[in-house]
Amino acid sequence: MSIAYHNRNAYPLLTKKMDPANPKHIAIIMDGNRRWAQQHHLPTFFGHRRGVHAVTQAVQAALRHKIPYLSFFAFSTENWKRSAAEINYLMGLFRRSIEHFRRWIQGYAIRIRFIGNRTVLNPTLQEKMQALENASASNDALTVVIAINYGSRDELIRTIASLTELEKEHITWELLREKLDTRGLPDVDLVIRTSGEQRLSNFLLLQSAYAEIIFLQQGWPDFSSQDFEAALLEYQHRQRNFGQ
Repeated sequence: MSIAYHNRNAYPLLTKKMDPANPKHIAIIMDGNRRWAQQHHLPTFFGHRRGVHAVTQAVQAALRHKIPYLSFFAFSTENWKRSAAEINYLMGLFRRSIEHFRRWIQGYAIRIRFIGNRTVLNPTLQEKMQALENASASNDALTVVIAINYGSRDELIRTIASLTELEKEHITWELLREKLDTRGLPDVDLVIRTSGEQRLSNFLLLQSAYAEIIFLQQGWPDFSSQDFEAALLEYQHRQRNFGQ
């Protein structure tokens, strides 16, 4: 995996359609909402709310450049350690965002998938998630994957626990990948993380084994379609050899 800080001003704004060299699957670690709020002397909740706007920017850019798969790390298995007030706000924000996503699928033929252990989530939220997945299942312009209560280690444990005794005797990567939360999705080609941190934080570790990684200095609420497009150009300049 290649790792580099990215200068958001290094490339001009793209105006062309998808380049054949573009990634097929981009995964985004949306980091820095709370720090953004602190820097702007605002309550933490404002950072999370502003972050929804950045998601819209990324989705619109992915549609414009015909990126088939776009994944977002929305809530990790470790985020339950945060305050009850923040968790409650985030869960409420997820519920409200589902209505926003519903408008997306109607207007842009977007398919929505949720990954993670949803069994511990509020039943009403689970129902809304399932209904949105069902309503968008036939859409094919872009698949947007939202990771809620997701962690790669938890995913692997759940996957192994689901295997039959016969499958456990013949474990292969091909077998495992079809039982992961991301079954049916291609491996990640590009990981983008905002807010200057240089780690994957337990997000799609298996699926990102050969992904390129770009770290951005700005917090997620400041992420724009220009940042997305510049990351595409950076990706196109990478030489991927998959260990060869």
